[in-house]
Parts: sequence; C-alpha cells; structure tokens
Amino acid sequence: MLDEAVREILAAPEAGVAREGDLSGVFVHKFELNRQEALLSYQFSASTVVLLSIGSHENCYRDLKR
Repeated sequence: MLDEAVREILAAPEAGVAREGDLSGVFVHKFELNRQEALLSYQFSASTVVLLSIGSHENCYRDLKR
C-alpha cells in the first residue's frame, strides 16, 4: 500500500511517470489504495525525494497546479 509505494519511489525515483507542461519536474507513481487507483506525486534530486501529494487521479493534477 502507501508504505510500499514510498519504498518503491525511494529505490528508483526515476521509474515514475514524468509530467510535462505546468507540472514539469513532477513525477507520479500509481498504486492501489483501498481498492482504488491512487497517485503519489513527488520531485527528486540526487540526494532528496520530496513527496508532494497523494490522491485520486481526478484530484491529484488539479491540486498540484494550485
């Protein structure tokens, strides 16, 4: 679940889906949470991973743009 998704991101942050346009530099990892698809958005550098948001597909991108 969520802890598993975070471990996957920490192990290979470049494996997420890179967003473009307004969300350039943001990556998204899709996983299942309570039997629904959830998205965990994040940014990373060589030494840091910053988790930005978690939510459903329809709300995640809208909330990130704010």
